[in-house]
Amino acid sequence: MVIEADRRVPNQRLKREREIRGWSQRDLATLVDSTLYTVSRWERGLSVPHLSTLGKLCKLFEKSPRELGFTREDRAGGGQPASSVPSQPRLYDPAIPKSQVGGKGLVGRTELFTDFKRRLCSGKNVAFSALNGLPGVGKTTVAVELARDREVLDYFRDGVLWACLGIQPDIVGLLGRWGTLLGLASHEMAALTSVEAWAKTINAVIGTKRMLLVIDDAWSIEDALAFQVGGVHCAHIVTTRFPEIALQFAYDGSNVVHELNEEDGIALLQRLAPQVVAREPGKMRSLVQSVGGLPLAITLAGKYL
Repeated sequence: MVIEADRRVPNQRLKREREIRGWSQRDLATLVDSTLYTVSRWERGLSVPHLSTLGKLCKLFEKSPRELGFTREDRAGGGQPASSVPSQPRLYDPAIPKSQVGGKGLVGRTELFTDFKRRLCSGKNVAFSALNGLPGVGKTTVAVELARDREVLDYFRDGVLWACLGIQPDIVGLLGRWGTLLGLASHEMAALTSVEAWAKTINAVIGTKRMLLVIDDAWSIEDALAFQVGGVHCAHIVTTRFPEIALQFAYDGSNVVHELNEEDGIALLQRLAPQVVAREPGKMRSLVQSVGGLPLAITLAGKYL
């Protein structure tokens, strides 16, 4: 899917309010749990904050969205609120799974998600990262939320690609699907018959683009490494149940996704079956303990309560 970003005018109001207080863009980013890159895009008029972040900005500055310049009045003359959806990447892989949490956020993963996102969008060398944990612990869920996060999409402005591997993946077929999404012509793809040829070609096509590439459910390091394509501005996330694969793929960027503790497990059940949790809290705690705090098992159980 190819979507070009809207052309927007610079947000002088936000910049002025920030400078009045003597804050740098980095200072503002820290104060609202965002990134320097994202604040810069707000002030250049290239994107607008998510509603939750807009609320933080309004509270911090003690100003309304209009007073902070998040309207289209300069362009349209009517003072209409700017869209809460920032510019999308030019290529967004339709294979990315749907969000399982909607706008509610991840339960028990706030610190992991925030730190991971901050590193992804920091501009530093985070080319290879990994999410490792037990089956059903929520590795893919975290990766999906990262791939759908507005600030992450703003940073990786040229696109997001997704490949789900599993036990016996069709590596050439999956790379071919990426090639199709990247716009390779059919006659070019017909000449590519090996993993090495595909990798070389995709490297060339991506070039200097800033893209996020997610390799989900890797069962062998060889399979995962086949998708280490793209240039210096790309970042790769692999999810795997095998610690050794995570360490080999991303030695300094391997993150363990732990099981939910009892309180977080109850909080997840509360979303799914609030009346049952309120009526039988003791049984619900026993249920969370019996499934070992695995979010997938808790979710499946919660849907049947």
